[in-house]
Amino acid sequence: MENKDRIIRILAYDGRVSIICANTTALVEKARITHDLSPLATASLGRTLTATAMMAISMKNVQDKLTVQIKGNGPLRRNCSYK
Repeated sequence: MENKDRIIRILAYDGRVSIICANTTALVEKARITHDLSPLATASLGRTLTATAMMAISMKNVQDKLTVQIKGNGPLRRNCSYK
């Protein structure tokens, strides 16, 4: 599978406006295959991976860390934590 994932960040008006566009199809597909996910779990994890990637690209310091914790009582019925 060719990796066509892209994240583009655009700053306008002297940095007061930030626009981030992300295509993470290959990343989400890799996660689906690796973890043998259902369609519901794939959609949920895919949104989380995409949002996390978008937040990470906005971090100013390379040594900063980002932790995402998912807690829910919906259909997946799990607590997940990714670092």
